[in-house]
Amino acid sequence: MTEYSEIEHLTDKDWENLCWHDNRIYGISLSYGKFHENLIIDIDYIVEWICRPDKTCSFLISPATLTFNQILDLEINIKCKHQGIYINAIHRELDKERSTLPDRLYYNWKIDCHYGSHVSFGASSFSRILRKKPILCHGQEIPFAER
Repeated sequence: MTEYSEIEHLTDKDWENLCWHDNRIYGISLSYGKFHENLIIDIDYIVEWICRPDKTCSFLISPATLTFNQILDLEINIKCKHQGIYINAIHRELDKERSTLPDRLYYNWKIDCHYGSHVSFGASSFSRILRKKPILCHGQEIPFAER
């Protein structure tokens, strides 16, 4: 098991090393700036899957905030069954038309969720902040009272 000593704040440069599979979504909101909007998503981020030889797993999970900056073209399609909303994967692709300078890249994002749900949008950047040290859980989410 990995030792975690501080809350992590990761950004675009860390993108390739992040896994989003089975992270539960608790909330989606927008924050409004003077000339832009940010998309904010509250999730349980699975920091580490701890799988044993008997094929049982436990998980180190931290409540986390995903922020996507300067969003455009937001589309939300949510189908929520009795289990809640879980991320399958997050995809991003460079938007060459909106990326006007090498230091001002813009991406098209798609968050694929279970049951065909998705959130898609354009955004200039993202960050992921773990709000607490990871908690060892036997399921893929933190009990709500412990978040």
